[in-house]
Amino acid sequence: MYEAHWGLRESPFRAALDPRYFYESPSHDEALSRMLFLIENGRRLGLVLGESGAGKSLLLEVLAARGRRASWETATVRMLGLSPELFLEQLADVLGLGLPAGASTQQVWRSLGDRFVEQRYRQTPLAILLDDIDLAPESTQLQLVRMLSLDPSPDAAITWVLTAQSTAAERWNTRLLDQVDLWSELETWEVDDTQAYLDTAVSKAGRATSAFDAQAAARLHELSGGAPRKIARLAELALVAGASLQLAQVDLHTVESAYEELAAL
Repeated sequence: MYEAHWGLRESPFRAALDPRYFYESPSHDEALSRMLFLIENGRRLGLVLGESGAGKSLLLEVLAARGRRASWETATVRMLGLSPELFLEQLADVLGLGLPAGASTQQVWRSLGDRFVEQRYRQTPLAILLDDIDLAPESTQLQLVRMLSLDPSPDAAITWVLTAQSTAAERWNTRLLDQVDLWSELETWEVDDTQAYLDTAVSKAGRATSAFDAQAAARLHELSGGAPRKIARLAELALVAGASLQLAQVDLHTVESAYEELAAL
């Protein structure tokens, strides 16, 4: 296991969405702050934009973790390809509505409406986090527009946070876009962000010193285009390669070799 070579308790660049390894670059910090503002102030709808691999899904996991600590409720649905029927089913499930098997669409809608009205009296925020809304059919997006109107009261205490790719505007339902209260866009990282992320991640995983020298970090940033998911994936392969070579630090050559291996997959 390469972790032992680098003095790590665990992999710092794992593929799983782990809020502990969320790096707050300026744009990620701004997006998180904006969505927290919406939730804490009971606003209706927030939108986080970013290209694939920019960290949108991880940001939703961070919001959910913050919610657990702050004692507000969260419910997350991955929207990729969900039909209106599947969306209703999954939303009812994550909200814990406890509907019987085979419940009719009408029963689900009635239960959702009752649940949303009930939220006003719970005196705690509810954040419903919908990942990749742009990858859901337009019919599902239109259904979401209807859901937003189930309890139009300003005291509804429900905030919906959506994520989508920045270039997907043509796949959006305009009636949904019109209801967005606040949005933010996740940008690719600068080279200083990449170096700071690498150092912070290995530190959280147990290493006291940097595992990547400055040239390696700069090259890794260049090859990944500053995209967080690509940075993490390439960093993982570079650590594996560096451990096999018994290096004290990952160097530029090791990063380039790892990149060539990744490109061949």
